[in-house]
Amino acid sequence: MKYAILLSLLILFCCLSLTLPAQKHDYNWITGYGSNTGNPDFGLSILRFQDFGKVDTFSKKDSSFDMDFFNVSVSNIDGELQFYSNGVGVNNYLHQLMENGDGMSGFPGSTGEDGGYAMVQGGVVVPWPGLSNEYILLQNKGGFFPDHDDHRWKVTELLYSRIDMNASLGEGEILNKRLSLLQDTVNWGKSTLVRHANGRDWWYLENKLDDNVFYRMLVSPTGPQVIGEQTIGIPIYQGTGQAVFSPDGTKYAILNTVSDDVGGVLNIYHFDRCSGLLSSQVHIPVDNDSGSGGIAFSPDSHYLYLSANWYIYQFDLGASDIAQSKDTVAIYDLNVDWLPTTFFAPQLAPDGRIYVICPNSVPVMHRIEYPDKPGEACLVKQHSVRLPTLNSFSIPNNPNYRLGPIDGSPCDTLGINNIPRANFRADQDSSDYLEFYFQDLSYHEPEEWFWTFGDGFTSESVSPTHIYGGDGVYEVCLTVSNPNGSHTACDTLFLGVVDATEQVELDVELQVFPNPFQRDFSLVMNDYFPRNAQLMVFDGLGRKIDQQRIHQGWNTVDGNAWEPGLYFYELWDEGQLLKQGKVVKQ
Repeated sequence: MKYAILLSLLILFCCLSLTLPAQKHDYNWITGYGSNTGNPDFGLSILRFQDFGKVDTFSKKDSSFDMDFFNVSVSNIDGELQFYSNGVGVNNYLHQLMENGDGMSGFPGSTGEDGGYAMVQGGVVVPWPGLSNEYILLQNKGGFFPDHDDHRWKVTELLYSRIDMNASLGEGEILNKRLSLLQDTVNWGKSTLVRHANGRDWWYLENKLDDNVFYRMLVSPTGPQVIGEQTIGIPIYQGTGQAVFSPDGTKYAILNTVSDDVGGVLNIYHFDRCSGLLSSQVHIPVDNDSGSGGIAFSPDSHYLYLSANWYIYQFDLGASDIAQSKDTVAIYDLNVDWLPTTFFAPQLAPDGRIYVICPNSVPVMHRIEYPDKPGEACLVKQHSVRLPTLNSFSIPNNPNYRLGPIDGSPCDTLGINNIPRANFRADQDSSDYLEFYFQDLSYHEPEEWFWTFGDGFTSESVSPTHIYGGDGVYEVCLTVSNPNGSHTACDTLFLGVVDATEQVELDVELQVFPNPFQRDFSLVMNDYFPRNAQLMVFDGLGRKIDQQRIHQGWNTVDGNAWEPGLYFYELWDEGQLLKQGKVVKQ
């Protein structure tokens, strides 16, 4: 009898271990500068993503840690920050140097132990396959070599480190640091990974310097190892840019822009997640207006975005001629916030939006609201994300942690199943407050969608539009299914001025930052969808000096014309006071 019980427990354990839990490893983004000066414009800015497309933002003012081009930050499967690195050191979730976390650079060209390493996509981190709360940090070793004939920056070695978050009483420790994986010159930066078709391991590609050779590496429970080389298509010459796999893992793109005068090239390939091999190279010359920039795929992998100085372009990967499908979806609007807020590197975020940083020290990011939509419908909102502190050239380099196995493929050998996970965000129409667009954010291969909107209506669309009949509190639920199982996620939607007869105590959470401010400040309202919310600002004598409409989500309040001093604000929606507080203009 006891053997039968043990066998049953073993089967249960195996079944539990073969499911895919929530993968929220990219839920915390760390950007900005360290600050010991007391200047409110300096410090680290932290974007903390949540389910249902919500984002909290706060700053860490007392850190001496600069986040430069090199930027990795990782959370656990539940979205709790574990550690982050600028390529020089590794800080844990307490924003303290991790045990054995110093001296991570160790190569020429470093900006010093208190700064960050100047290499976009110079590193990337993924969970160590098969080990709980352990991670592998892969990074480039390189620098400037003036004594060589070509006098330029080069990556000469690929390194990896093993980080155990179980060690040092849960504060983390680097067990093995800067171990050699590959000794050869490869493209500067552009480190990225994609999940193997077995759902556990990871593929890691690096392009050999000025060549058409790709090193193919595999990260498995035994650690990373070089599997082989692949020679394909036209050689790629080193330049700035990014490399990225599509969210579904079927495509790989690499952008190399040499200079404003020379331009560069965008290469797009098909990728086989079983073999790790590329095929079908699409070679697209890049105009000379792209001296710096980057690339990102839409969540549905149908579009590729290229951000380049004054422009953001969209390519339709389903078109018969991808190069000819190029569409300009944004032109720099000449905004200056400390410095020009032009376009640099993009990154797809957990909320289904693409965030684009600037190549200057500025307190803003741009955001592509609907990357799955064609042309201008993707809606690029320039400098719409205001950060608590300044940031320059820094955005996390994240692979798609939420990609599972290819069920039924020859590589589906571990018995891991894609059991879908439901997630979504609600976007309120700016002209009709009762109309909503529900963006599906689910993952692990859903095949069916079923929405209930809390008012008796339903939908089976992937991302439906729904119009409510009036103000109220609605519980919106999404159930996603496939042959392996189903999952339901629900969120409460507070819409408009809730009638007093509903006996709902409305406590609107409002983030206001930076405070004190110098030019303008952000106001973020995640959980309330207003009818016609108005922010009113009063001076110390009680005189109203400003009023503007506030929407759900991220808002910017322009206080540049205000005199320095203390101000009081009130947030109203159709006669109901939602929130009040103080801000200081320096």
